[in-house]
Amino acid sequence: MSIEFADSARRHFAEDRLDERLVLDAIAHPLWVAMVDPDDSSVAPPADTNPPTILMVCKRHEGALEDDLIELLVSMPRPGVMRIFHAMHLSGIWRDYWNTYR
Repeated sequence: MSIEFADSARRHFAEDRLDERLVLDAIAHPLWVAMVDPDDSSVAPPADTNPPTILMVCKRHEGALEDDLIELLVSMPRPGVMRIFHAMHLSGIWRDYWNTYR
């Protein structure tokens, strides 16, 4: 599987102390994964979007504390390609979603 980073994925890297390597490592060990509608967090998983959009909740790094979490929004624009378009600390919207549906 090929992994691409959209420019928008890097928007919060500096403020959240993230980089591509940390995100790739986090993807390897997600705490929770669900198909979501990124424009409507009221839609319960699995959301039916085209292309599919996946929310991944991950620890920032392997030794991170339990509350040091990041959210990743990933699309699958074509077979064999994972495109990360959002990466940042776990925000209130997606934290509430995760707590509701996990």
